[in-house]
Amino acid sequence: MLTVEQVQTLGSASEGTLRSRDLLPSLAGYYQVILTTLEFADAIASDISVPMALQFVAEAFGAYQMAEEANADHQLDYDGDVLDVVMDWVFDLETRLNEIAPEGWYFGCHPHNGSDYGYWRCDTE
Repeated sequence: MLTVEQVQTLGSASEGTLRSRDLLPSLAGYYQVILTTLEFADAIASDISVPMALQFVAEAFGAYQMAEEANADHQLDYDGDVLDVVMDWVFDLETRLNEIAPEGWYFGCHPHNGSDYGYWRCDTE
């Protein structure tokens, strides 16, 4: 599990967009930074398998690349099946990032700004 100090150091993962095609590479990159930064990786090593998590990140980037290429070739638009796949990856990344949040914190949208993704203190009120 990450510490409060570590998540405060990380800052936001993504700001100013709710588009899944923007969120996927941002969240995958954010997770990759956590997994490849020694002090962060050490903090979460007892919670997850870092090598398996890095494989997941590589697959997420691969899914993003395939969706972008299909969209660029006008084979598919970002709707229907492509959007569903991208949204599934975003959801999975959010879940994985939330699993390593410090006690009393969560990963997701800021409570007052839905387009700001990162680690936030849980509201206890």
